[in-house]
Amino acid sequence: HYNPVTGFRIAIDAGYYIGDGQSLPFAVYSVSPPADFYKPFPLTEDVQVTGQWDWDSYLKWPMFLNGYTTFRDVDLNEFAIVVIDVRLLKVSSSSAGTVEPFGWTALQVFDSEGYIGMGTFQLPLFKGSPPMDILEMMQKEDIASVIWRESGKPGAKRRKALKLAPLTFMEPASVIVRIADSQLGNLAPSKFNLRATELLYVEWERRDKYECDLEQVSKGAMFGLGQKPQR
Repeated sequence: HYNPVTGFRIAIDAGYYIGDGQSLPFAVYSVSPPADFYKPFPLTEDVQVTGQWDWDSYLKWPMFLNGYTTFRDVDLNEFAIVVIDVRLLKVSSSSAGTVEPFGWTALQVFDSEGYIGMGTFQLPLFKGSPPMDILEMMQKEDIASVIWRESGKPGAKRRKALKLAPLTFMEPASVIVRIADSQLGNLAPSKFNLRATELLYVEWERRDKYECDLEQVSKGAMFGLGQKPQR
């Protein structure tokens, strides 16, 4: 079974159809509960950022080279999730650059038997920043149930009436992640493999929309044809 001392590992490997092809994408990721980064007075402890890029990858399909990050001392909680918050760094000649929210998603950490839900997953992105009320729901309910209820027509209507941020799929924008129990190093997915990826939360009739279309992605600018951008 899971051991909080050794914790679990997660890798944010790639994004698909991210941004406008002109901005530098990156991901901020953390565990919820407690989701302290999204409270009125944000705390950044245990918040991680993808800071290494494959400079040969496309801006709309960024590949991140950070590999696994370990989260330790996370208690076994059937509703524990990793919140993945994708943002865009926009740089212009007249400013130092601005960071804008793009989309977010989340991954359940544990399965129903108390084990880490190991595997490689494609997670659809939802528009904007993570709404705190949604994160609070996910601390009490299965993540998929919250997504389907709050993104459906009745949920969308209720959220609009309450002036809450909508939960809107950014089809086909998504991220590819790997998760593993730190105790099972040799059994963990060792590297990004698109063919071994499982798409979550998307209805069957919409799943083909999330298939990676290299022709469309390649229309975005590249990071610099193998060269890091000039500082």
